[in-house]
Amino acid sequence: MTRFEQRSTPAVYAAIGISLLLVLIADLFTPLGIAVWVVYVVPVVLSYLAWRPQVPIVVAAVATLLMAVAFFTDTPGVVDVGVARANRGFGALTIWVMAGFGFQFIHNKLTVRRQEWLQTGQTRLSERMRGDPTLERLAENVVHYLAEYLDAQVGAMFAAEEGTYRRVATYAYPESGRLPARIKPGEGLHGQVLKDRRAFVV
Repeated sequence: MTRFEQRSTPAVYAAIGISLLLVLIADLFTPLGIAVWVVYVVPVVLSYLAWRPQVPIVVAAVATLLMAVAFFTDTPGVVDVGVARANRGFGALTIWVMAGFGFQFIHNKLTVRRQEWLQTGQTRLSERMRGDPTLERLAENVVHYLAEYLDAQVGAMFAAEEGTYRRVATYAYPESGRLPARIKPGEGLHGQVLKDRRAFVV
């Protein structure tokens, strides 16, 4: 596992889109009062397979919009307009409740995967740090492992030395690059990271 995040397959999004379209078509061709719109729960449930918590909310919004469109375009049916409006309102509420559960489900799924990913990374990093290697060899092992585990394109590790930080290991960094051999706190972007003691995402 390289990252805890996963990309939803296109098949999931295709299934959600197709199911929304099929329910809309069925709803448009049936008279008011036949509860075809109940099937909108299917795309909402399919959205639980996605890896983004926002997907169930978006699907619920689209389903609600399509339910409203069909309500105003359907031919009169077996029930009066007031009953049909109440039924669709209840259906929309149900879909939004399910979307809320879906949001929470995906969010919790990602939280659990993130914790597993962190624990696995810490365990494997500890294995790479075993023994009594030199500083350079230890740094080389660590930076190589972290770059691979984080899917980083390049990496570098610095060690504190007499008020500055000396570069002790790199990963896939070109010889012609501009990475300094030493950095001081506050000098350049690297030095600012050291001074502020926080991560910068570039």
